[in-house]
Amino acid sequence: MPLPTVDVDEINSWSPCHDVLAYNDPDFSGNAIDVLNYTGCHLVNRLWVMCRPAMLPDDSPMHDFGRAMFVEVAGELTQGQLDIVDKKNQWIDGTLTDVELDSDYEAQGLVAAQAEEDEKAFRVSLSQEHEIEYEDDVNGYAKATLIERAIYRYLSQDGRTASYKVAMPLLEAGLVTDSFIVSKFIEILES
Repeated sequence: MPLPTVDVDEINSWSPCHDVLAYNDPDFSGNAIDVLNYTGCHLVNRLWVMCRPAMLPDDSPMHDFGRAMFVEVAGELTQGQLDIVDKKNQWIDGTLTDVELDSDYEAQGLVAAQAEEDEKAFRVSLSQEHEIEYEDDVNGYAKATLIERAIYRYLSQDGRTASYKVAMPLLEAGLVTDSFIVSKFIEILES
């Protein structure tokens, strides 16, 4: 697939929260692979640029990227979580309808919200007890919440949400690295 080239002026026309690339390189110009390889700004900013339709007019690489993230972390997921992720994969493959996927998306939204509430309640109970020996448990709750959030975002029909917003919670949970994200995205774009 031919990749469009953009420059800093075009990127800034998309109204980023701040100058994503211009701060470090006002003369930047490149395609999606160049953006991914650019090391002058944080990965979250580069992924934000990647999610703009001008960078990748077709959503399919985004869905493929989201799928690749869950292949990488499959060993961290429960069977129920794997089953939910498989629903999105079925939708990508055309064997699940939009209505069926939307139903799973809404249900997973409730699961993700409950995981976040459980994590908050656990943190409050720890702060009340002034115990620090439970750090592993806090990290476990946080990791579980991030996984549920990533699954919820993956179930979106919007490939741009599925890619960017899946990678970040998995990165924050320590399940993938910046270099893995960049190399996997480039591999998908070059295939």
